[in-house]
Amino acid sequence: MLRSGSACKSQSAIGVASLSYSSRFRPGSTRANNGKHTHMKTASHIRILITAGPTREPIDAVRYLSNRSSGRLGVAIARTAMIRGFSVRTLLGPCCALPDPAIGDLMRFETAADLKRLLNEHVSWCDVLIMAAAVADYRPTMTPDARAGVKQGKLRRSGPITLTLEPTPDLLATAAATKRADQVFVGFALESSEGLEAAARAKLASKGIDMIVANPLETMDSPTIRASLFAMDRKSPADGQTTPGAITKAAFADWLLDRVVLTWRGRQHGQVRQLRRSKSRKRKGLRD
Repeated sequence: MLRSGSACKSQSAIGVASLSYSSRFRPGSTRANNGKHTHMKTASHIRILITAGPTREPIDAVRYLSNRSSGRLGVAIARTAMIRGFSVRTLLGPCCALPDPAIGDLMRFETAADLKRLLNEHVSWCDVLIMAAAVADYRPTMTPDARAGVKQGKLRRSGPITLTLEPTPDLLATAAATKRADQVFVGFALESSEGLEAAARAKLASKGIDMIVANPLETMDSPTIRASLFAMDRKSPADGQTTPGAITKAAFADWLLDRVVLTWRGRQHGQVRQLRRSKSRKRKGLRD
């Protein structure tokens, strides 16, 4: 069930939880309130890897299969993360308009294979992966003749042709298979409004990620977004939250990062407590 309710209630829950964490861990400090050093990172040290934009799968040297993704949402998230002082790396597809430089370290991709190589290279670096890229589900099968055609130029109009398509690799599921316990991975589900939650939760489980943004098809290439957020942990305060109606993608970036950072900090806090319990048990064993 979506926890739509009032936006005030959702914001209040996030605010109270954020205050709870910030009261125990001061920004810029690696000490908890008891004065002992921990392995807790502060929010200013979060490393965020963001993918944005479409992929283009070549048919020949000038034609390709793609989608209507503008990349604006991922760019807005990267820009907002930079404003917050996070370390940001942005993997950006072939968008029409180049963004301003304030989106972190920028790397470009064209195809799903390009993005796969970049993810393999950078995913271990990040604390948070936000997979906002719209990766093509299918690409033309590259037979030797097709590869030769791509290299030689464009196909000539000489009658009907048949394109054989093959599925692209599931990049998010592949990345999630290597996910560490201290990482938070966020995916997106672009689906029809009817059955949106069920489809998003199914994708959340199949990908093995922590959170998923569910947004209707109308979001594609739109200046605004109306979305819901679902978490693998149903007890998470972020699970089932919805945006207060349709909001700009810049406003959504703030809305999403609030909840992702809270989830990441909660994960860090839980690991610190687990480490302390482990050390306590070892000390007790030595005394015994």
